Amino acid sequence: MSWEWEMYQKTTQIYLPPPPSDVLSTPETIIHFIGGTLFGSYPIRFYQTILESIAKKSNSIIIATSIPVTFQSNPLDHDRLCFNIVKSFRDAYRNVICDEYGTKVANTMKIVGLGHSLGSRLHCIISSNSSLLKIGYQREGNVLISFNNFNAMSSVPGVKSLKKNVREAKMKDKVRQNRDQKVAWDDDYINDFSQRRRGRKSSKTKDYYSLNNRYYFDEDDEDVDFQEVVEAVKDGIENRLSSIRATLTPDLKQEAFEFQPTPEELWCQIEDGVYSKNVPKNLVVQFDGDEIDQSVRLARSIAGGKCKDNEVDVKFARLRGTHLTPVSYVGRFGVGDIVKRISTYPIDDILKEAVGEETLSQKRLKKKASTRKNMKDLNNLVDSVVEYILQLSSSS
Repeated sequence: MSWEWEMYQKTTQIYLPPPPSDVLSTPETIIHFIGGTLFGSYPIRFYQTILESIAKKSNSIIIATSIPVTFQSNPLDHDRLCFNIVKSFRDAYRNVICDEYGTKVANTMKIVGLGHSLGSRLHCIISSNSSLLKIGYQREGNVLISFNNFNAMSSVPGVKSLKKNVREAKMKDKVRQNRDQKVAWDDDYINDFSQRRRGRKSSKTKDYYSLNNRYYFDEDDEDVDFQEVVEAVKDGIENRLSSIRATLTPDLKQEAFEFQPTPEELWCQIEDGVYSKNVPKNLVVQFDGDEIDQSVRLARSIAGGKCKDNEVDVKFARLRGTHLTPVSYVGRFGVGDIVKRISTYPIDDILKEAVGEETLSQKRLKKKASTRKNMKDLNNLVDSVVEYILQLSSSS
């Protein structure tokens, strides 16, 4: 038997080694992987090369929890997103890993977080929250690649223009309401000047966060399958793309267009030592060609945290590569076709930037020298991560 991927409940993919022939060949580490924006929603299609290489070289199990693209969730609410992610990880651990190796053996395996870009931010949020760690289990360490913690308007294309358009839409809506109220007042005055039209009844909104449970999980959320999106584009079904736009577009009634927690709140948690208290061992990876990276500040913030209860151990690696070095996209799914069908919605800039990288990648892949360089950069990243994971697994 060989290594194989196993799907668990649509949101989680697990890379398992062949059944161990003896105790020594049993994996000692479980790697919890979270990917970047859009790419992290389909981890196997965008990170298969790096994940399989790390798993085989370190003899580790990979649990890749996808970032769900749903029709109901706000993509900027990272608190709620992290709850869903750790819940998926916990369920996969209990129902797959414990079933495969037995609870006693599974409990001896060390858990290491591995994140890229947005995934690194989400790991920091999880590791800074004791309640989330209790659900997703304590981590031996984290490997944080290409970390960035900019605000939504800076890090997510389209949010700035979206906010402007929403503000204009709200102004138009207000003008329209005033006009409707004036017409209604005139009609009432003519019919009966003593009557006044009462204010419109406010619509009831669903409360996702009850007082007793901040991290409410909506069982009705459904993941949007990547292949369905591609087929929808190829078949010319525009309502699929409209659904994605609706997912990524916040409610017009929502005032704030910012991540939760905000970048400043997350920096405060890290600098105050909340993060390092829970996960003192970290490898922070930066690429020399990455222009949207904040790994240096992250490493300094973790190392200089105010809480000194635990001995903090932060290793920093600066490697050759770009922000997309960990991504190994295979172009057979026709994602580039989506670009041709995108309209002028401001939020479409998010999709354009993400899938637009495919075109650049395909041009680079035509050059053999460039391909060899990209693979060399990826291999250097794999070797650095594997070396660190082996150090963690061998430590007491």
